[in-house]
Amino acid sequence: MSDDLSAPSQAVLLADGLGCAAAVSVPGVYRMVDPELTTQAAVRTGLSVTSGVCLFGAVNCPRWALRSTAVMNAGWVGACLYSLRKQHTLLGRGV
Repeated sequence: MSDDLSAPSQAVLLADGLGCAAAVSVPGVYRMVDPELTTQAAVRTGLSVTSGVCLFGAVNCPRWALRSTAVMNAGWVGACLYSLRKQHTLLGRGV
């Protein structure tokens, strides 16, 4: 990876990793995705794994970690967008 892209990539991965780690401890995150909290374990696992991969990529920054992190983030964004369709409030759709 070129030096031109290395520092911004690491900064993005660090921010993503820390954000996901922080979101694991916020109960509102689970209620936003699933008001009945039936999928809390899956959401917690997804956030934890995403956080770990992002933080690993931020520290080590090999190409395969950046690629796998990008794929994981795209999947997570897709899952979040899918879950937003199930929200019944304007705020829930906006978030």
